Amino acid sequence: MSEPLTGRCACGAVSYTLRRRPRSVVNCHCSMCRRHNGAAFSSYAVIPERFFELQDARGALAGYGYSERVHKHFCRHCGTPLFNTNSRYPQFRMLFLGTLDTPQTLRPTANIFCSSQLDWVRGIDAITSYPEVLGE
Repeated sequence: MSEPLTGRCACGAVSYTLRRRPRSVVNCHCSMCRRHNGAAFSSYAVIPERFFELQDARGALAGYGYSERVHKHFCRHCGTPLFNTNSRYPQFRMLFLGTLDTPQTLRPTANIFCSSQLDWVRGIDAITSYPEVLGE
């Protein structure tokens, strides 16, 4: 990776820099990701901790134990979910792609927890699509 990737929460209180390309980039269809992010699935990059630099000058990063293994990290000011940690893989951060300044830079290469995938996700390309808001 020639240039580091950067990202932040919606209000900018928490930001980060990635010094290396991620180990992997996935779409996770587990029920925990759906519930936590309020979406049909989550797209995230698996980043070795040593290449993930967090900037949090105002102490805005907060977190909570979501399950026995998973800890969710978010901005306490705007609520943006930023990344997960998992005690099973303590050396990695699972960083949500939507927080990247250039999310199109990374592309998922796998879907995981497909046994939990919502049925309608498989046919999402077949529904009517609009460039902006519905009907325009």
